[in-house]
Amino acid sequence: MRKFLTLLFISLVIYSPVKGFEDLKSDSTKVNSRALFSKHNMARLILPAPFIVTGIAMYGNPGERFQQLRTNYFTNFSTRTDEFLRFSPTLLLYTLKAAGVESRSSWERMILTNAIAGVLMVGSVQSLKMIIKEPRPDGSESNGFPSGHSALAFVGATMVHHEYGLTNSPWYSVAAYSLASVTAALRVLNNSHYMQDVIMGAGMGIMATEAGYMISGAIYGERGLLRGSRENARKGVPVNGYSFTGGSLEYVRILNTPEIDGELYNTSWGTAANLESIFYNPSAKQRVADLGIHLSANANTAMAQKSGGNESDKTSINWLTLSIGPALSLKAGNIMRFGVTAEAGYSRLILNNNTINEKSSSGFYTGASLFCERELIDGVIFRIFARSRNSIHSRPIPDINSLSFGGTMSISLY
Repeated sequence: MRKFLTLLFISLVIYSPVKGFEDLKSDSTKVNSRALFSKHNMARLILPAPFIVTGIAMYGNPGERFQQLRTNYFTNFSTRTDEFLRFSPTLLLYTLKAAGVESRSSWERMILTNAIAGVLMVGSVQSLKMIIKEPRPDGSESNGFPSGHSALAFVGATMVHHEYGLTNSPWYSVAAYSLASVTAALRVLNNSHYMQDVIMGAGMGIMATEAGYMISGAIYGERGLLRGSRENARKGVPVNGYSFTGGSLEYVRILNTPEIDGELYNTSWGTAANLESIFYNPSAKQRVADLGIHLSANANTAMAQKSGGNESDKTSINWLTLSIGPALSLKAGNIMRFGVTAEAGYSRLILNNNTINEKSSSGFYTGASLFCERELIDGVIFRIFARSRNSIHSRPIPDINSLSFGGTMSISLY
């Protein structure tokens, strides 16, 4: 049965491009090179650019710092789920199509686009792996950069985004990109990749898919398009705030000098991962400032060394926060939106390499952030922010006051 399904899929992938080219030949139509390099198609490269630039910028020590999160929170984590989860966005794509949910493209056009994207992704990712030869964090092989699992997952997720998220509901995009993001996260948690590997892989998967749509669009033109896209429905910066859900990475600095067991500790730059959402009322009266609700879950880690001590006097400071609070977003002309959040909630501090029964304590959390954001293209929001966090605990557990900087790519929900 498995062999039959595999052969069926390969047959579809091969048959679709062949039939498409036969139809083009019968219509005496050639690939439109002008359409291939149109202004609209060139704009498609905006979406993968932040991932690729970030992956390159984080290469080496900046990205390897995020491995502290894995080491301190998931030291012995191991699963094979990512081996199967990488296919889930693509499975979602074809399951929705088979179930009768109307997509942007016909079967032939969609499979051709997917096939082109797959070939481009595999070729580019494997080429970089062979050229760069980056050792994996677990030392198993020297082919870590970029992540192929992440690239494959984001090819499928970007296909779902175009076929269903931009034509039916953004929640299809949220579901697909969530599956792809979990795949990427599991590669890091399994100690198979550094953070820069999976970010670069995501960018290359998205870029290969955008290129696939560019090429198939030049081949097919308007043929095989079943449903119009919402991507050009909103021009510029909207009056209402961006409602979104997504994840972010942060560099964090502890501002105070924690006192542990009567000793003062000096801290270095740490890292954090954050899941957050902001919801505004889409039916509210349009105005320059929009008030919404902000939800956030955050994991932080930083290394600390006893004042005047040596390397053996180091310990990790790990703290978790869950918060809720208001968000205020203001439109700044037609450039971007600026805003602030106020946060309050629960904090959990864990010392000494995340040993739960040793120096852990619950407390109260307050914080605030400043952010700016703009929709890049196709309902994808780019945000950068600075956030102040204050975790307050009962003595003798130290309070933690920190400042963090980060960015995120999120899906607009309205």
